[in-house]
Amino acid sequence: LRKGLFDVLRQIGGPEAVGLSREILQSTADPAEIAILAHNLEALEPGQHRHEALAAARETLALAAQGQVQVGDVAPLFEVLQSYGDAAVVPEMQTHLSQWSYYAVMTLAGLPGGEGIPALASLAGDPKTAASSTGGFALQMLAQHAAQSPEAGARLVELAGGNQIADSAWPKIASGLAGDQYRMAKADRTGASPLPSGPGLKTYHIESGN
Repeated sequence: LRKGLFDVLRQIGGPEAVGLSREILQSTADPAEIAILAHNLEALEPGQHRHEALAAARETLALAAQGQVQVGDVAPLFEVLQSYGDAAVVPEMQTHLSQWSYYAVMTLAGLPGGEGIPALASLAGDPKTAASSTGGFALQMLAQHAAQSPEAGARLVELAGGNQIADSAWPKIASGLAGDQYRMAKADRTGASPLPSGPGLKTYHIESGN
């Protein structure tokens, strides 16, 4: 019902709808609600409320990391940080790697200005993480974005030239270069996470560490 009312506010528009949406955004700790309200406000007044959406996502993610709130799946919070964040998000994602490594790596890879690419390359090339699932996934995300990001391609070539890629990581790199895409499912205005249909689609839910 609440999420349905958010959609009504979006359709009504105007200062009162914006004001109420902002008020709820600042008070809710539900990840899906934060994502929905952030996107609604962006639709109503583009670019004017991104800092509020980022603040709400950061605050709730910090509380969840400390175990102070039980919020369920935090993917919508990372999606907000990825959609509206900038270089300031990079060090934040590095602090979340130990708890939500896949979400953090995908957020770094998907920052609109490519600010997370150097951090991904550092993860993939760091001897402490290179052989881990996090390092392997960082390489796969570099490969996934290589076609659109010259820097991602250059970093991948640099790692290969420095013999910093483990044999076990090459199939993941090939998968990314071939066009496989890893993305977080985005909550729609009802709070659901609709997925595209079509052949070859795989979905994952990681119970350990959310």
